[in-house]
Amino acid sequence: MPARKERSDRRPLLVVDGDSFAHRSYHALPKSIRRTGDLGGGAVLGFANFLVRLVASEAPGAVLVGWDTLEAATYRQELFPDYQGGREFDDELVEQLEVLPRLVAACGFANAKAAGYEADDFLAAAVRREERKGGTVLVASGDRDAFQLASDRTTVLYPLRAGEMARIGPAEVRERYGVDPPQVPDFIALRGDPSDRLPGARGVGAKGAADLLRRYGALEQVLASGRFASQATELRLYKKIATMNAAAPLPSLRAQAPTWDKAAALAREWGLNQLAARLEKLDSASHPPGPSSSGLSRRSASSSSGKEHVAARDKPGRDANKGKSPPIKIATFNINDVNKRLPNLLAWLKRSRPDIACLQELKSTDAGFPKAALERAGYRSTSVGQRTYNGVAILARTEPHPTRNTLPGDRDDAQSRYLEAAVSGILVTSLYAPNGNPQPGPKFDYKLAWMKRLIAHAQSLLALEAPVVLAGDFNVVPTERDIYRSRSWVKDALLQPAPRALFRRLLDQGWVDAVHARHGDAGMYTYWDYKRECWPRAAGLRIDFLLLNKVAASRLIDAGVDKSTRGEEGASDHAPVWVTLRGG
Repeated sequence: MPARKERSDRRPLLVVDGDSFAHRSYHALPKSIRRTGDLGGGAVLGFANFLVRLVASEAPGAVLVGWDTLEAATYRQELFPDYQGGREFDDELVEQLEVLPRLVAACGFANAKAAGYEADDFLAAAVRREERKGGTVLVASGDRDAFQLASDRTTVLYPLRAGEMARIGPAEVRERYGVDPPQVPDFIALRGDPSDRLPGARGVGAKGAADLLRRYGALEQVLASGRFASQATELRLYKKIATMNAAAPLPSLRAQAPTWDKAAALAREWGLNQLAARLEKLDSASHPPGPSSSGLSRRSASSSSGKEHVAARDKPGRDANKGKSPPIKIATFNINDVNKRLPNLLAWLKRSRPDIACLQELKSTDAGFPKAALERAGYRSTSVGQRTYNGVAILARTEPHPTRNTLPGDRDDAQSRYLEAAVSGILVTSLYAPNGNPQPGPKFDYKLAWMKRLIAHAQSLLALEAPVVLAGDFNVVPTERDIYRSRSWVKDALLQPAPRALFRRLLDQGWVDAVHARHGDAGMYTYWDYKRECWPRAAGLRIDFLLLNKVAASRLIDAGVDKSTRGEEGASDHAPVWVTLRGG
């Protein structure tokens, strides 16, 4: 087989700090994501989805991912033993960092890794080589040290909230730091960098460092002026440590075309079947009739990235990266036939603007789910459909990462009632508990067994260090305060002592009912039967809930019910329930 030719197209080279985004994925996604052999999978899944999105939105000519070498000390640690001191990595993270280069290679992209060097160094080396050839570069990194690479030919892609990437050029570096990109190592040396354990010059902060560099131009000139004489040796060392080493060894970058099929095969080998399905879909899209040199057309890249494609190209305002993330609004809505009530759903999404929306009772297969219409409305989605009955989905303004599409505990359960996904660092479920009528009988027995399985699984989710929200139609009326005065429901499965007791067991684990936490025993109904004129008579039930673990409950701002939605023409018999949480 002949060797691939060197790259000749002028599309940008994309270089990625692999460790930076793998770390972000590991800490953002729940540890319940597993690979074959009960190995960790969160960092792998999150990094893979990030890389796919980035390639789709930027359409690079080639991709290079740089990696740290954790098993060997870097020259920076030899120069300054306290460098990055105190950092400890979980064993599961280390194991995933070791296998991620395999995934990159399976995608058809290049890796750079060598003893003594960090991922940053490979970014700098790739930038220098590409710029010398007259090319352009996109540098994806969550480390602001990479701002030193910004130039008229190199743009730094820096992650903001929820998948958005700020585009950092020389003007943005000057706006943020008050210095030019080549001065960033001097700036870090003077200001210090707590994350890398670099103390900086005594008594100098960000403003002081920028003022000194505007006056003198570089650290050497600052020292030549007689300032910091007692720290001169240390400050020169800090600058050397902060400077990315463009002499790091690089692989030869041949012409690339994504090999999504090989990546999909590896994902299936690892048991990440949702990821495999996404990669297989990309592979199919990358082989349309007729020749294709890029492996992913501009048209397909644009349509697959949706709203995030636009957001990634927007430059942030002056304060875009300051402070904590904005609040996140999460809603649950039993839509009762997603295609029949699609106009109602789209109108509510436009009006209420939730960041995450969990849907139940889709009454649609996955093939029939209106994914394209929702994408046009600004929502990505994942669903588990079923013809005629059941079906659940999770919509989000950023990519939802599915972690589970069945409730564990019964391999023979074929009903589509449970979906779990990580979105923006929050684990969210969309669940549709069985109705259980008529009771007693097999349907009621299934309802009780399903709720017991939910309780068992919820216990494992409760202890996660990330926020967790159990959202959905629980099909239980917990107390008499949660239903209008009526005797007609006495024998209904939703009010029986057994499911009420199971729901109480779930709450007793430590889950917080968001609406009750904000409104107490007020009659915040969520369901009004189509029969007996229940809506005009305000004859409602409360059966839809948002339950929060301790981490999510600590961020609770507000919660409520969009009651007016129920009164619209063609409405579902449920109303959306929502909660707003402080950003992390």
